[in-house]
Amino acid sequence: MSELAVFDEMDVRRELKRACIDAGGTAEFARKNGLSDLYVTDALKGEVGYSSKLLDVLGFESVRRYVKA
Repeated sequence: MSELAVFDEMDVRRELKRACIDAGGTAEFARKNGLSDLYVTDALKGEVGYSSKLLDVLGFESVRRYVKA
């Protein structure tokens, strides 16, 4: 099994911030991607979890991992 790059919530938040800047702001990013401006703003603040739609727009996928203690 090949090893995938692992990203944390801060990495996703940084990518979201960059995508919003590239789009011309949070409202424009939200509009272009069929998301609520309030949701995008809250995601940037870390106040809500990341929806599968947002992760898909940013090129991420949520996965569950298990490790042996």
